[in-house]
Amino acid sequence: METNKDDYVQSLENLLIFMCQVYQKNHDTFFNMMLNKENNAYKKLSTVQGSYHRFAVKDLSELDFSEPVYGFRKVFEEIILKRKEIL
Repeated sequence: METNKDDYVQSLENLLIFMCQVYQKNHDTFFNMMLNKENNAYKKLSTVQGSYHRFAVKDLSELDFSEPVYGFRKVFEEIILKRKEIL
């Protein structure tokens, strides 16, 4: 099945929004747990570095997510195909 470019781009955008939402929710939860002295897991959490990138991730996480046409597996397969073509 050939991938429609518009559907592919829409899928990439929505998967990025989804990943940013998951990241931001985890970040906020662990940060609040640290502030409330529940645990120090936040200190071990990998975080996005630099204010410029942190604000971008936060902004992306606030966008509305809609179901992507292609899921993670299909996007992965397309990336592999494109990289093999380049190599």
